[in-house]
Amino acid sequence: MKFGGTSVGSPSAIKKVGAVVRDAARKNNVAVVVSAFAGVTDALLECLRLAEKNILLSVKKLAVLKRRHLLAVEELVANAARRNEEAAFTEKTFRELTRVLEKVARAKRADDRLRDVGLSAGEILSAHIVAAHIGGTFVDARPLIKTDDSFTNAAVDFAATNTRIRKSFRPSSVIPVITGFIGSTSEGQTTTLGRGGSDYTASIFGAALGVKLIEIWTDVSGIMSADPRIVPTARIIPRVSYDEAVEMAYF
Repeated sequence: MKFGGTSVGSPSAIKKVGAVVRDAARKNNVAVVVSAFAGVTDALLECLRLAEKNILLSVKKLAVLKRRHLLAVEELVANAARRNEEAAFTEKTFRELTRVLEKVARAKRADDRLRDVGLSAGEILSAHIVAAHIGGTFVDARPLIKTDDSFTNAAVDFAATNTRIRKSFRPSSVIPVITGFIGSTSEGQTTTLGRGGSDYTASIFGAALGVKLIEIWTDVSGIMSADPRIVPTARIIPRVSYDEAVEMAYF
């Protein structure tokens, strides 16, 4: 089996991901772990912060995110029946998110538990849409990746996680599309694994299953001198030592 972890930015990027995945699936058993659409995690964080003080502004910002996901469903899901299912799932997910924001507004504080529930929606929506686009099957990682209750940066219980993953996965012609970044406690409460958690999720699944290869796919060609979204003149660094990469990641 081959695992790929990928960041997904836009419908055009998802189409490229779909082509890469389908090509890989012709040669190997493949599973895919996806992150939220680009910018969605930060936008959800902002919605949660706004809800502490102004629920109307928060819900208004959430509506923009809902429209973005519904447009992605419309563009990416060719099968009419599945497109309708995905649109209905997207509407349901955003109703649940609205309820989370209302809880935050009542408490006037987004505690870490509510924050993790809110942020998990980004990966859930993304995995649903990517699975529908490539004709794969959606896999919610939360029942499989078990963690402690350190919400927002949970530690994985590898013994429980490995057992659950191994029991759940068998070679199949249908490509699993798995939610990155999220897990759950032994009581079933949603947790997140920290930023960059989608790549971590791919590694967790790959290690548990003893796969031959884990690939990380992203929307840039390598390690860059700066964030290209902020610095237009950022360039690819042709050679980086392991120690240098570790230091960059640390900071």
